[in-house]
Amino acid sequence: MKILIVGGNRFIGKGVAEKLSSEHSITVFNRSGNGPDLVNIIQGDRNNASDIEKINFNYFDLVIDFCLFKPEQFNLFKNYIPKSSKYIFISSASVYREDWGPYGKEKEDCEVLVQDYFDEYAILRPPYIDGENSHRPRAAQIIYQIENNKPVTISGDGEYLINIVWADDMINFISSLIDKDLNNLVMDLNSYENISMIDYIKIIASFLNKGMAIEEGEPSWAPALNLDVTNNEYSMYFDKIENKLSSFYNWYKEIGELKYGYREETI
Repeated sequence: MKILIVGGNRFIGKGVAEKLSSEHSITVFNRSGNGPDLVNIIQGDRNNASDIEKINFNYFDLVIDFCLFKPEQFNLFKNYIPKSSKYIFISSASVYREDWGPYGKEKEDCEVLVQDYFDEYAILRPPYIDGENSHRPRAAQIIYQIENNKPVTISGDGEYLINIVWADDMINFISSLIDKDLNNLVMDLNSYENISMIDYIKIIASFLNKGMAIEEGEPSWAPALNLDVTNNEYSMYFDKIENKLSSFYNWYKEIGELKYGYREETI
């Protein structure tokens, strides 16, 4: 199968490209012109028509779009991509939540455009994504602060609900869809349970076998807003937090801490 990944330079997009490259022809399109080994690269900015013109959309069997954030981006894109293209859009669990502001509303508007345009699509709505190779300081920020006897900085009182799916599960789930009928499904992705931010920090502190302190303030990787997701048929694909921390911690110590820093001044 010939697959175009819009993004594919880091984290989930890169992980999907790496996983699929051993059995499929993978091309990534991104501004940096970077991608994993064994993939084809088209360097370009999706906001520029001249760069989109570099893509022969008729060549690809599937497009996976990690970098669609604004309606105007899609309105430009659809001038070049056929309606018959098989298309997977990575949206967000923040859609239809007024308190999430422009980010959620723009993702919501993009979903409507995708549904109105393509003949065959799937829309995935992940909540927070964490795990190995994350360039964002989520669990890593908490680990760093607890291990260094610093208060964990969070927005608000920490009682808001969040849901977290882990990178390897997300990569496996997206990869499992490529040879299936997409059936124009909208998928709310979530792990086995919602959890308060405070309880999430407690789980990490327990794993580290250390005490913890909390303070409100920046930096903080999650706003004081609920991002809870109703349990559904997709929940089985996403493992418990407790089962992910050991491998994540090993990655953090061996690679993440050095590569990304996760210090307060870098967050």
